[in-house]
Amino acid sequence: MDLAVLQKVAQELNELLPGGFVSKIYQPLPREIVLRIRFRTGGEKKLMLSADPLLGRIHLTSLKIPNPPTPPRFCAYLRAHLQAARIVQVAVASDDRVVRIITVRGPEDERVERDLVLEILGRDSNILIVDRKSNRIMDCLHHIPE
Repeated sequence: MDLAVLQKVAQELNELLPGGFVSKIYQPLPREIVLRIRFRTGGEKKLMLSADPLLGRIHLTSLKIPNPPTPPRFCAYLRAHLQAARIVQVAVASDDRVVRIITVRGPEDERVERDLVLEILGRDSNILIVDRKSNRIMDCLHHIPE
C-alpha cells in the first residue's frame, strides 16, 4: 500500500470510526489483528490491520474471520489494554506509511490513552501499542532485532 492510498484510507476510517468502542480483538494470522468495533447507534464494523511484509494494509472487512481457540501473546496483551477503549482518531503520518489509532479508556479521572500503531514498512512492518502519556512502546507484534 503506497502512501497516497494509505492516507486516503486513513481519512475515510477517521470519518467512520471515532466514537466506536473496541469490543473484541482477534489475531487470525501471525501478522494480522482484527478489531471488532461497536457503535452506540448499534452498528458494528471489523477493522483489519496487517503487518505482512508483502501485503501490509488496513481496511474494513465484512468477512467472517476464523479465530484461534487461544489468543496469541500479543493478542492477549492488546485485549488487556484496548478492549472497551473508545476510538478518538485515526491519523496517518504525512511522510511515512504509519497509521495511529488513538484510543481512550476509563472514566475521566482515571483515563488511559493508548495508540495502536500500524507501520507498513515492507519486511519491517509491525503493529505496536504505545502509551500516549509517556510515548513509550509497550509491546509489538513482531520483535525486530537491533
